[in-house]
Amino acid sequence: MRGTAHPEGTADRVRWQLDGWLTGRSESRPTAGIEVLRLEPVEVVAAGALQLGLWGGVGAEDERARRALVRVQGLLGGDAVQVAVLSGGRGPFERVTLLPLGDELRPAADPSAPWPGRLPEPSPSAVLSGRPRVALEGADGAAVLVTERGAFSVAPVRLRWGRREWELQGWAGPWPVDERWWDPAAAQLAARAQVLLDEPRALLLICAEGVWTVEGVYE
Repeated sequence: MRGTAHPEGTADRVRWQLDGWLTGRSESRPTAGIEVLRLEPVEVVAAGALQLGLWGGVGAEDERARRALVRVQGLLGGDAVQVAVLSGGRGPFERVTLLPLGDELRPAADPSAPWPGRLPEPSPSAVLSGRPRVALEGADGAAVLVTERGAFSVAPVRLRWGRREWELQGWAGPWPVDERWWDPAAAQLAARAQVLLDEPRALLLICAEGVWTVEGVYE
């Protein structure tokens, strides 16, 4: 069980995990009644390193919300409820570490360490895991590419995403991304750019092997 071991929280977790075990469809369901339950701590951390609140509150509403999410964890597993922790990295994906609710706040990388080439502020308000493909075009309809010198082949003026298209009001970049060149399995050679659409929205794009995809949205 994850999280702080106060009596109410511990009782809730035990009850809900047992309920999920007894009523689930797993082949490991018990064949007899439970007579003894023993809880042994496997790790001890400082209280200040734990996630005690969900949105900064300590009142009854926050406690009810926390207990509801703990119940979800008890029924579906600890990873069913996750929270984001600021991490270190150059791109928006690397700068967020997802941890199960109640775990120690330990980011995957130190956010205070220097990160040369990190994406300039502000960060996107939403990050898209699917990275939908888009087309970035110049004035004559030619595809916008990134040259070997890290510049646009032509100035971008239009973006097509599925059946929609937008005229660009501005853009920034491109910023080359050349990470982990010593590790073929993790190496990344790409370029990022920001584009402002003709509506109150901007996009963070990334180009790899001549293909532009959406990495984040500014709203």
